Amino acid sequence: MTGQAEEPPDLSQPVLWSPAKELAEARERMTWHELMSRRNIESSEVLQERRVIEYVSVGDFQTAVGFLLASTPEKSIRYYRDALCTLALAVRYMINHAIDVAL
Repeated sequence: MTGQAEEPPDLSQPVLWSPAKELAEARERMTWHELMSRRNIESSEVLQERRVIEYVSVGDFQTAVGFLLASTPEKSIRYYRDALCTLALAVRYMINHAIDVAL
């Protein structure tokens, strides 16, 4: 490590895989998924899981926690499992936030 900031990758050049491009595409997909009705997501365990994974994959732990907390036990297929995941994500968010404050 030289201590200098890395230059942003040139997205116009053809590459097999680019983390920056993947992150941008994931964020774009998230905006489309946020337009979906909550009722559609709550009826499908797979869609709920994918939505949480989507938030976590882009590092948005706070939104993942909010998404998990938005379901009531009667409306969520996996409420108690989600509650445990919520605690884990909240702890991860707190650790990231504490590190950012310390720096």
